[in-house]
Amino acid sequence: MKRDNLLVIKLGGASLENEDVIQSLARDIKKLHELGYTMLLIHGGGPAINAALTERNIIWEFVDGQRKTTPEMMKVIEATLFGIVNRRLQSHFAALNIPILGISGSDMGILRCHPLNDDLGLVGQVTQVNKDLLSSLLQLPIIPLVTPVGSDEKGNKFNINADMAAMSLATALKAKNLIYMTDQKGIWDQAKETIKEIDSLGLYQLMETKVVQGGMLVKVKSVLQALRDGVDEVDIIDARSENSLFDLVHSRKSLGTRCYRN
Repeated sequence: MKRDNLLVIKLGGASLENEDVIQSLARDIKKLHELGYTMLLIHGGGPAINAALTERNIIWEFVDGQRKTTPEMMKVIEATLFGIVNRRLQSHFAALNIPILGISGSDMGILRCHPLNDDLGLVGQVTQVNKDLLSSLLQLPIIPLVTPVGSDEKGNKFNINADMAAMSLATALKAKNLIYMTDQKGIWDQAKETIKEIDSLGLYQLMETKVVQGGMLVKVKSVLQALRDGVDEVDIIDARSENSLFDLVHSRKSLGTRCYRN
C-alpha cells in the first residue's frame, strides 16, 4: 500500500440522507477504485441517530459539537450506525459491484478509546488504531467502510465523533490525504463565503474568533490534528455536488476548502 495512493474519506451524516447523493458518491468511489486508488471510508450518521432517539422519546444535547451519550443512547447509536447507516451504504455500493466491507470500529480493537471527558458520558477519544489489521485489509481488493463506534480494553462501547475518527485513521495509517464529504461547500469565513485554501494558522484564527462553531468547530479541530500528525492535505467538499470526489482526487479540481500545514 503506497501512502500517495491511500485516501481516507469521511462520508458526512447529513448528506447520507439523500439517496441520489449516496449513488453519486458510489459512482465516484467505483471510478477511483478502478483507477487503482486505495480507499478507507468512514461514515457519520447524525440525522439517523436523531430520528432513532426521537422515536424512543430520548432527549439529547450537544456540548461543543459533541453528542452527550448515556448508556441507553449508546445502544441506540450503535444499532443505528452499524445496523442501518452502514448497511444502507453497503447495499448502494454492492449494487455497483463495489467490493465494500462494512466493519465497526469496535471490532478487533480497530478504534480503541477511553472517555473523552466526564461531561460527555460515553463519548470516546481514540487512543489506538489497529493499523496492522487495517493495513492487511487494504492490501486486498476491497474498500473497508468503518462505523465510528469504539471500545475500551474491557469491551465497553463508545460513541466517537466521525470527524475525529477519520482523523485518527488517517494519521495512524500515514495517509497523505484526508477528505471530508459533507453537506456544506466547505469552511466559511466571517462573511459566510467559502474559503478556497487555508493553512493551520488560519484555522486557529477561525477558532479563536469563533467564526467556526458547533459541528464545524469539531471538524476544524480534527483537521488541525491531522495536519499536525503528518497528513499533507485535508479537503472539505460538498458531497451533494456531482463528481466532487472524483474531480478532487483525479483532476485536482476542488470547489470546497483545501487545508494544509504552514
